[in-house]
Amino acid sequence: MGLVILGLFIQTDEKSHRMYRFKNFEGSGHDNPCNEGGLSIGQTHFVLEEADSGDLADHARKVRLILDRGGLNNTTIFASGNIDEYKLEELMAQQAPIDCFGIGTRMDTSADAPYLDCAYKLQEYAGIARRKRSEGKATWPGRKQVYRNYNDNGIMSGDTVTVENAPCAGQPLLQLVMQGGKTVATQPTLIEARENARRQLKGLPVSLRQLSNTPEYPVIISAELQALAKIVDERNTS
Repeated sequence: MGLVILGLFIQTDEKSHRMYRFKNFEGSGHDNPCNEGGLSIGQTHFVLEEADSGDLADHARKVRLILDRGGLNNTTIFASGNIDEYKLEELMAQQAPIDCFGIGTRMDTSADAPYLDCAYKLQEYAGIARRKRSEGKATWPGRKQVYRNYNDNGIMSGDTVTVENAPCAGQPLLQLVMQGGKTVATQPTLIEARENARRQLKGLPVSLRQLSNTPEYPVIISAELQALAKIVDERNTS
């Protein structure tokens, strides 16, 4: 088993904190490090586990056993160490006895997609709608708007892509943020951005919250947009 460092943080009052560290909890003499450290029941305890290798779920079960044997049944286990959404799902599926997760590195870095590949595709020039027609890369022409619809429970039910200013039911998603090189939209505060993210997540269908085997989200291309594409195609072939 790889080296596992455990920090047991003890809060004895509002300002005073003590920390005990012990290693290789399977080793001789460490079956009950809680009692060796002189810990008492009734304090607030947090366990921090950091593991660079090994089975984190297995480590958590062993730590849980040690704490319970020491009479610290209410102690919470806090795990960290390169945890991402996939590792989190795996640990939850294994029912690992972990109460809290510290997620940092995989949240503020794009480890799975370190770069963004972008391409500029002209959709309008001199007030005239254009489109790209390359096989497998065709685009819809002109200026567009996307409208999102929700069911009676406030859950997303589908989007409609249509031409700008065309009548359409739903919430318009595209908003003007820059014009003439200057910002025209008001920047939300941190609290507003957080609340907006919470609303968006709340409205996400349960089936789309999975990490795999998600169904296709319904997106409709409006009749107006399809008609505009036909006009552009006929103009280019005449």
